[in-house]
Amino acid sequence: MSTTRACLLLLSLVVPALSACSHRNWYEGMRQEEKARQDRSPGEPARTAPDVDYDAYQAERERLSKESPQ
Repeated sequence: MSTTRACLLLLSLVVPALSACSHRNWYEGMRQEEKARQDRSPGEPARTAPDVDYDAYQAERERLSKESPQ
């Protein structure tokens, strides 16, 4: 296997993993920001449900996308 092919294979495996990490980190950052906002302003209603972890969020997204394809 050539070096170029090996690099392309490695990239094809790494990029999706990094993308998944990026989505998880973004979601967790939004959860933390919402929790901090609620702590600063306890009387305001929650904009999101910060207690839903990423895995539950992703499972719900997949379920909804299967129910109503675009």
